[in-house]
Amino acid sequence: MTDAPYSEGTWKGRPNYRCARCPFDSLDQLRIDAHVEEHRTADLVLERRALLRAPAEPPPDALAAQGRRLRQRAGLPEAVTPPEGAAVADAGASASDPAAPHDKEPA
Repeated sequence: MTDAPYSEGTWKGRPNYRCARCPFDSLDQLRIDAHVEEHRTADLVLERRALLRAPAEPPPDALAAQGRRLRQRAGLPEAVTPPEGAAVADAGASASDPAAPHDKEPA
């Protein structure tokens, strides 16, 4: 059962139509129909604005799930860990790093 957009009643023996969402009422059914359509249009505009403001990238949980699916399809393990005894690279720039600044003369 859906909620009716307006209710019908009488006022001084004439049909009266009252909006279910605001205090608007009318003795003319075409006018209440147009008013209800204005509410629907406003709702669509608000939904569209919300979609436009939505983040362009999926949330991190969705990215993680997508990564798991891609690893499974490729036959890769769930998580990759370095072998025991492997040296972990330093996060700082080294002399062999092409992105390192080259303003110093080699020693």
